[in-house]
Amino acid sequence: MTDFVYLMAASHSGSTLLTLLLASHPDVATVGETCAVQWTGNGDTGLCSCGLRLEVCSFWQSLGERLSRRGIAWDPRHFRTDFQVSRGRLTHRVLRAEYQRPLLEGLRDACLMVSPVWRRERADLFRNNQALIEETMRIQSGKVFLDSSKEPHRLKFFLQMPGLRIKVIHMIRDGRGVMNSYLTRSRWTPERSADEWRRSIVSEEHILHRLQPEQYIQIRYEDLCREMTNHVGRVLTFMGLNPDLWDPNFNEHERHILGNRMRMRKDIEVRLNEQWRESLTPDHLTTFEGIAGHLNRKYGYE
Repeated sequence: MTDFVYLMAASHSGSTLLTLLLASHPDVATVGETCAVQWTGNGDTGLCSCGLRLEVCSFWQSLGERLSRRGIAWDPRHFRTDFQVSRGRLTHRVLRAEYQRPLLEGLRDACLMVSPVWRRERADLFRNNQALIEETMRIQSGKVFLDSSKEPHRLKFFLQMPGLRIKVIHMIRDGRGVMNSYLTRSRWTPERSADEWRRSIVSEEHILHRLQPEQYIQIRYEDLCREMTNHVGRVLTFMGLNPDLWDPNFNEHERHILGNRMRMRKDIEVRLNEQWRESLTPDHLTTFEGIAGHLNRKYGYE
């Protein structure tokens, strides 16, 4: 069995920061977001966090050679680890839909069972992910694999894969901070920004109901920033690792992480970002309260 830890969170909730912190533990193997193992050639998406393009990075070259020996053709521009199909718009939409209540998830499963393209490609997608996990662990000498892909519906398919002993880190950030990031980075409307956070959290809660209480841990972004060592240690203990082996000098570690552009920086400072307190207007806050305020308070944010 492979010890596999999935980091689940809404976007802009600090998952990349936590990934970089955990990656400085010698027993953690990770490439960040496994669904991002695909080169697009736009901006920094084709770059490893070491600064090199995936096709010339020594880590990814070594990984590709190992995958090839397993009969898997490695091409960073086309390697398929995201749970998508090569064709079939309806099947693609069913796969990408947010995780829902059991009745709707049963409907999703029924639709996939009658999809010829999913039945044909499912085994290869599972095999690609399994091989990526196992070979990364061998290269990095890790005891636990960390996937920070965030999305609940992706976790659904990992739960179907044999040979994985799964635990989940559920990372939460004040929804007003996430809303502010959507407003400034994605330039979404206040309504869409608040609802995107709400829908992400509801979807995460649905899939957590499938797990046993000992299978997941919750960590708040704000708590991590205020007491980094304490909360990193708490997460590592949950992962079954010795927190005393963790090196807080995470910026000094070589890493090969995929995800958002924060991974490219070598001077990351763990500092609480509550810019939303100055940036969100009273109208923004009223909108958020009407859409997601009750959910925010559920996680201790007043």
